Amino acid sequence: MAKRKVALLMPVGTGVGGTQEGVDSLGHGLLFLINSKNPDYVVFFGSEVSKKTIESIKRQYFEEEGEEFDYYEFIDIEDVDNF
Repeated sequence: MAKRKVALLMPVGTGVGGTQEGVDSLGHGLLFLINSKNPDYVVFFGSEVSKKTIESIKRQYFEEEGEEFDYYEFIDIEDVDNF
C-alpha cells in the first residue's frame, strides 16, 4: 500500500492587537501545530492582511529548521467573516 500524503488546512488570522508581537505569537502557535502534525503540504486560508502571519511562520521556521518553509499554498478569502 502506498504511503498517504497528508495536507493540513488552516485558517489564518492576524494576531491579537494588530501588533508584530501578536502576529509572531499567532505564527508561533500555528507553526507548533504544523510541526506536531507533520503534514506534507499546508493550505492556509485568510485575508490579504493575514499574509503577515504567513511571513512570520516562514521566518520562524527558517530560524528553527534552517530551511525554507515552501510546502504551502495561500488561498485569499475576501469575506473572512463568511468563510
